[in-house]
Amino acid sequence: RQEGFPDVPTAWAGGAATISWLRKMGFASEYAGRRNERQDHEFVVPGAVRLNPLHTFQQKISRQLRDVLTLREANGRYLKAMVELPTGAGKTRVAVETVLKLFIEGSLRGPVLWIAQSLELCEQAVQTWSTVWRGLGDERPLTIGRLWENNTVHEPDTEFSVIVATDAKLDAILDSPEYDWLSSASAVIIDEGHRAGDSERYTRILNWLGVAGRGWERPLIGLSATPFKGTSETATAALASRFGKRKLDAFETNAYKQLAELGVLARVQHEVLPGIEVVLQPDEIAEATKQRKINPRVLDRIGRDQARMSILVNHIMSLDANWPVLVFTPNVLSAQVLAATLRYRGIEA
Repeated sequence: RQEGFPDVPTAWAGGAATISWLRKMGFASEYAGRRNERQDHEFVVPGAVRLNPLHTFQQKISRQLRDVLTLREANGRYLKAMVELPTGAGKTRVAVETVLKLFIEGSLRGPVLWIAQSLELCEQAVQTWSTVWRGLGDERPLTIGRLWENNTVHEPDTEFSVIVATDAKLDAILDSPEYDWLSSASAVIIDEGHRAGDSERYTRILNWLGVAGRGWERPLIGLSATPFKGTSETATAALASRFGKRKLDAFETNAYKQLAELGVLARVQHEVLPGIEVVLQPDEIAEATKQRKINPRVLDRIGRDQARMSILVNHIMSLDANWPVLVFTPNVLSAQVLAATLRYRGIEA
């Protein structure tokens, strides 16, 4: 600590204050040292990852994504776009692999900011980034930050990095100087991008990132299976405007039909099981008719019905034992009862 620099940090272990001081003085964060990390008594070394090649339709999306991430308009503005792919068609895989290949080629530098609305979606994204990076086989390290709930992340000191964050967490840190570096992300990707249309929270976040409205300071990409807002033309137009009125898709006609023909999505075989009679009260009928919504009280009665549960359990047990089975139930309690009933009968659930 010198007399002319009274604010020199006393701790050099990768802390946020140290990194901020270094940035102020014009030094890279790598000089801040590393935070002390407890070494686990044992750990698992992950094995090799062999990535299946992208499908032709995914390659088409990837090529369009590369342009959005690397090109600029004549006036110097970065591009914005919404990627439309049906659920199950690999939106996350395509976006992640495209970004990581641009990292490797030197066409893009981190940090990239990935935004999702739930912890589950965020953690799925983290696992995809990790798996695809290992599958691409580059020897350089990739930093992945989990920025949600009470987590904190610091400016990465690796060449490549991605920060996966919830929109709620970003909204909470907008005024924090410790995250100024994140507001200058090299690209912003929003999972379930249709939720960003007219949201006040997303307007604040995108303003902070310089990509709201007439802001074009970095590439902005949305990912969605439904790039529209219900039946509202006004809300859909606002969503399209949010992403520069540019949509990237791989299918000119019915995407679901083509994906089923490719074997990417399943062909549905529909069967109706014998069920139970559910009597609705007048107010419940009115709600279902006018709002096209089933009252939670009705779902509770359906979920508690033992005869219906027995029909469902017996049908599941009659299926091929090698099949994975996905069941949607009226509520959480009925899901728990169903799982317990199946386990009692020797079926893992």
